Amino acid sequence: MRFTDGLDHGPWPNDMLISVIDDASTLLLLLFVRSAWRLDDNGVPPLECAPDAGSTRAPAGLDRAEANARWVADWARAFEVVAPPRRITSGPDAAMQRLLDAGASVEELLGATSPEPFWRTGLDVEAEWAWRRSLQRDPREGSLSPEHDAVEWLVPVWRSGLRTIIELPYAGYYVKRVDVERVVVSAATRHDPELYSIALSTL
Repeated sequence: MRFTDGLDHGPWPNDMLISVIDDASTLLLLLFVRSAWRLDDNGVPPLECAPDAGSTRAPAGLDRAEANARWVADWARAFEVVAPPRRITSGPDAAMQRLLDAGASVEELLGATSPEPFWRTGLDVEAEWAWRRSLQRDPREGSLSPEHDAVEWLVPVWRSGLRTIIELPYAGYYVKRVDVERVVVSAATRHDPELYSIALSTL
């Protein structure tokens, strides 16, 4: 978000640009399935609101240990796609190069670049979307955005390199600076001006 009208917007610097990702589709899918399939937490915080899985079922004969390992790998891949750090990529990674060298089909290549087909196996799409809708929050009256409400604490973090804020539906207070440019924050934290200010002041 950035103002481009040339007007005075108070403490928000005219050149401050912050990307906010609050509907990361693949990450939300993985969080939904983690709960629906009753996988381990895999190092990712619990959800603010456990979804109703509906008719979602894990594939028959699913190996739990393998599923957890795949979830961890796919979470990392999806996170980098949703909010990639600024860097120059010179070509495919080793795994993708092996598929290309082997003459993989389009379907195999898509499967290698997106984790969604596997995790949509047995998915109750209506239940997933109902959960996603339940995560939506009405804007605070009189507020342009949570970032504007906490701009006093946001500006120093932006000056230190922050460019992307990723909101995820974790339970309670949560903030983590992934690297110089990226921060993950729980929805509960971001939408509470006091908590958000505290979170930003710790970065």
